[in-house]
Amino acid sequence: MALIIGIVVALGVGDSSEILGYEPGLTLRVWDVGRPMEFLAEIAPDQTPNVDRRVDQVDFTDAAAFGAPADFFVVELSGLIKITEPGEYAFSLSSDDGSQLQIDDNLLVDLDGVHPVQSKIGSARLGAGTSRLLIRMFESAGEESLRLEWKTPGSQEFVLVPSDVFLTEKGVTRVVSPGLKKYLDGRQNLSPGDGLVVGGVHPDWAVERLRPEGFEPSVGGMAFLDDGRLLLSTFTPNNNGVLREATNGSLWVLEGVVGGSWSDVMVTKVADGFHDPCGVVVVDGEIFVSHREGIDRLWDENGDGTFESREVFVQPWVGDNYHHFSFGLVEHEGWIYGTISTAIYFSNTIKADRVEGSVVSMNGPNPPNRGTVYRIHSKSKEVEFIAGGFRTPNGIGVSANGEVYVADNQGAWLPTSKLVHVQPEEFYGHYNGLAVSKRYPDGGFPSRYLTNGESRPAVWLPQNEVSNSPTTPLEIPNGPFAGQFFLGELTMGGIRRVQLEEIEGEVQGAVFRFTQGLESGVNRMVWGPDGCLYVGGTGSSGNWSWNNTRFGLQRLRPTETSTFEIQSVHALSDGFNIRFTKPVDRGWLGNPHHFDLRQWRYHATAQYGGPKREEQRLVATEAIASEDGRSVRLKVPGLREGSVVHLRMDPQSDAGEDLWSKEAWYTLNRIPAGVPARAVDLQALPALHFFEHGDVRLEATFTSTNGRTPRLAFQSRYWLPELPLGGNKTSEHHVEAIFRSPRFDPEGRKLSPACLKEVRLNGELVQADVIYERPNASDRAATPFGPLRYDEDGGCSLTSLKLFVLEDAVLVPDVGGVRVLVFSKTQTFRHDSIPEGHACIRRLAQRHDFEVTSTEDAATFNRHSLDDFDVVVFMNTTGDVLNEKQQSAFQSWYQAGGAFLGVHAASDTEHDWDWFGQLVGARFRCHPAVQPARLIVMDRGHPATAHLGPTWIRTDEWYDFNSDGPHTGCNCLLRIDENTYTGGQTGPWHPMAWFHEFDGGRSFYTALGHTKATFSEPAFEQHLLGGLAWLADQAVNSQP
Repeated sequence: MALIIGIVVALGVGDSSEILGYEPGLTLRVWDVGRPMEFLAEIAPDQTPNVDRRVDQVDFTDAAAFGAPADFFVVELSGLIKITEPGEYAFSLSSDDGSQLQIDDNLLVDLDGVHPVQSKIGSARLGAGTSRLLIRMFESAGEESLRLEWKTPGSQEFVLVPSDVFLTEKGVTRVVSPGLKKYLDGRQNLSPGDGLVVGGVHPDWAVERLRPEGFEPSVGGMAFLDDGRLLLSTFTPNNNGVLREATNGSLWVLEGVVGGSWSDVMVTKVADGFHDPCGVVVVDGEIFVSHREGIDRLWDENGDGTFESREVFVQPWVGDNYHHFSFGLVEHEGWIYGTISTAIYFSNTIKADRVEGSVVSMNGPNPPNRGTVYRIHSKSKEVEFIAGGFRTPNGIGVSANGEVYVADNQGAWLPTSKLVHVQPEEFYGHYNGLAVSKRYPDGGFPSRYLTNGESRPAVWLPQNEVSNSPTTPLEIPNGPFAGQFFLGELTMGGIRRVQLEEIEGEVQGAVFRFTQGLESGVNRMVWGPDGCLYVGGTGSSGNWSWNNTRFGLQRLRPTETSTFEIQSVHALSDGFNIRFTKPVDRGWLGNPHHFDLRQWRYHATAQYGGPKREEQRLVATEAIASEDGRSVRLKVPGLREGSVVHLRMDPQSDAGEDLWSKEAWYTLNRIPAGVPARAVDLQALPALHFFEHGDVRLEATFTSTNGRTPRLAFQSRYWLPELPLGGNKTSEHHVEAIFRSPRFDPEGRKLSPACLKEVRLNGELVQADVIYERPNASDRAATPFGPLRYDEDGGCSLTSLKLFVLEDAVLVPDVGGVRVLVFSKTQTFRHDSIPEGHACIRRLAQRHDFEVTSTEDAATFNRHSLDDFDVVVFMNTTGDVLNEKQQSAFQSWYQAGGAFLGVHAASDTEHDWDWFGQLVGARFRCHPAVQPARLIVMDRGHPATAHLGPTWIRTDEWYDFNSDGPHTGCNCLLRIDENTYTGGQTGPWHPMAWFHEFDGGRSFYTALGHTKATFSEPAFEQHLLGGLAWLADQAVNSQP
């Protein structure tokens, strides 16, 4: 099984502290399978666990003890067991459900199958020393339990195996990933290249050994010298959290690589004394090596090829954490490009650096400029930090036309790995940790360029499906994939292929599996002067490797073979165009049911990795084959921008060849302009469950002999009401219904229930605005998508059944003619941005034709004057600004259908007036210094936030509120992420803007608006206008 730790031999006996690199305990790993199981089987290769942690003993009594979901998971406990007294040992393993115990690869206990808690005993004669131990278990449904007891030589009873006899690797960086994992029990139709990695070396390439006997390079960088010699930088990766003081890297030159075999290769050390040298490049005959402390330059002073001269070229960054790497390097037009990673902090690192406060997902403090892409001029030494927001960008490539691409690895703020098309001064989503430590008493330095907002990757790389640890992107210069990229993969092994295109000014594209069959995980790739692809590998402890390999150096030589593959996938306004490398039968291509499609989105959080969100099964409704049989155009209703679309197909070529890999993952940042596909004829599908719908218009034609309408349920749970049929019961009837699916925030919280907007029977409106408060078809949790359900009725026959996908566009109500009073009286602190706030409202009024009156005169708050207004805005008011009579007039006006809009310090107003606190929704408590932070847009269906993306990064004064706010009934629009700024005191649920219907009127509040600059930001202006539009949409006091 690929999950077993590497072989450990004769470590000896004694205290665990004497065994270098180990500590007491076992490693627990858990994989969420998400479906029933009947017996133990292997987890599919390269599936990152959901849980990976050290435990003391094997004694688990429920799912929470494992850190697992309630049901349907697989467990592995691995490590060493230390024996001080040789002899016969009996082990009692008990579990619910199936389990097995192995010691030194010998199966001692086999307790497989679905069953309640059962025990079984196995024995082994163990000598003094250490033995490998592995326990595997699966939990299908019901209760869960796992316990390991033993009876030592001479003992008469079983006891729990004590913690001090277990050993596991010490200080390992434990990488996890959420989401469901693949389980090879035969219930899923998985095979190499179809749900699993491809089955070996790509047929178009031959893999050749390059390493001479005894040379085992852990490759950090690769480059060719002008004379054809190969340069390698090597080092042993450190995965234990300790900042190594001694250097560990060397630079080598290999002769005889091009055109020769491994036995012809001669290896010479050029230099050493590097810290983690992760990149090397040759520019004008000089060698540049990147390592933790900077870049060194080496040159050949006397022309003898030995590169005896060396200098520190630049040191433009600080590396003070074991995970501070400098990756690269590549050259373009005299500039050297590279990347630098961010810190990882866990137990021993946190303790050593005396980090204060929480470190979420190992994301600790950093010095300046970590997590950036840089370039340095090879002559002038000029340094430019091009872009920020990267975590572990272990791979950079520059295309022939100078475009820069970077591969970044899953972790904090990265729900999955990705390939980024780098643009100057862009921020790509990773927020450096800001915790205080002895190194950084004022907190870590924030990510560079984060105030510019989050930019999307060109391609998402779904974890556990196509990539876990991407490395080098390398442009393909010729052949059928010219202009595409190869992409190295470290912990899943092999190479992927990426095809890109530009749509509406944004680069996006597809990723495909390409090859496996190499001797290690791929870290670096370079084209040789002979047209061969040279590949170097590395690895470390824990799961920082592919199959526990540590080194590798191989050559991939192109053969004369031509393999049948997906050549490219291109986005269209109504679907995709898929092209193959060889022709396919046009009849096969013309069947839309031969193509399976799913789409989902990712939402970044501070947590390590992230699940798929808004998953939806799609259908191709039409497939149009090209004349040459090499491509097909698919029409696909329901595609959503910002999604990853998974496409699966299994054609054969005209010559009878199977497709090398049957899957593609396309990142749909933009949909090309044009007419989208919207109609789905459900009767043309193999089954209704093939299409999962969201917002749709249903059209059904039917006949009925029993006076009933069809039994139809949206998303299989929201029933279409039964409608009375008039006239001839045998005549044909037509029903049309508009359904809005339940709304959810980016993290899956339900915002609003499903709604049936209208139902028409034979053209007549018969029902409207039916709210499904609770699903009446099942008690399962609501989801944004699901298939239509049809329960056949002998007396009702469908002749037509279609769904039409509705647009996501949000209707912003017209504010023309609305009368607005802007009030800005202050009694305590006065914001110097108040004049800008008034000016902002006046600009909006001029553009959108509403009336505005500005005042600081509280006397305006009388019933006669207030009747002249539809909306009252409290613009950064503070303190007690109204007397009791004015309060009463305002409250009465509002309860008669008025509307209130509060900006920023409106929540710091009238603290002794309880009703006003309920109106605003919360009371101001405190705030840290003005600084940038990340707002999460919780509801993009509201006019105040419809114009925003999933997140909004901006600079403001971020309020904390009293613990009792926002009050129940307030609907959150914006939530601030306290992991992206310092001084927040509210916690994970920290709303920043909300709305509610309260006490006869409507209220909208935004905590934004402290700075002068805020009121000239277009996005904030639209936020304010949207709030005003929502308030005015049903304002009772509006003029006739």
